[in-house]
Amino acid sequence: MRAKFHHGDLRNALIQSGLQILAQESIQGLSLRKVAKSAGVSEAAPYRHFKDKEALLAAIAEQGFIRLSERLETAEEQFSDQAAKLFYLSCRTYIDFALENPHSMRMMFRFRSSEGLSDYPDLQDAADESFSYLIDMVEYCQQEGLARSGHPLPLALAAWSTIHGLSMLLIEGCISPDVFHENSQESMIRATLDTILAGWQHRPLIPNA
Repeated sequence: MRAKFHHGDLRNALIQSGLQILAQESIQGLSLRKVAKSAGVSEAAPYRHFKDKEALLAAIAEQGFIRLSERLETAEEQFSDQAAKLFYLSCRTYIDFALENPHSMRMMFRFRSSEGLSDYPDLQDAADESFSYLIDMVEYCQQEGLARSGHPLPLALAAWSTIHGLSMLLIEGCISPDVFHENSQESMIRATLDTILAGWQHRPLIPNA
């Protein structure tokens, strides 16, 4: 018997089925037909929510950003009065999310760099919401003297570039085990975060041209 879903449940079930297929196959191996079969619904059912495969992938990306924002919000609420702890927990939350959800992470930033992002305004909003938590965190660190004053965007971009780059290197297995021979992955991550915070506290060494 085919599974029965409420309206919202079907959409979420299709997204989860899509993620499961992505975990086993490449994007090229994903299709709405396979997703329907995995979810236990008719081949026509996915078209109630997604006009094509690309729309399903965009929904997977959007859900990833929403879940990341939820975790960043929890960090913000937990340490809303402790700037240093908020900084470390927010950065670790981002890295841990990537390590726990590599397929979501790849899909999120596949669209983030896509020229067609404007075709999915909900995805754009979800992505912007995630970044807003980094801006909030920088501003709070500035207020508490942990980061230099000025516009928070350059500092947020510096942190994002570093923690995102490290996250992607880790989930893609690009860092040789030899790198962690004398230092654990945990200690290396902590050292990286220490470096970001130290950079936030220093004035630019090279004056503007």
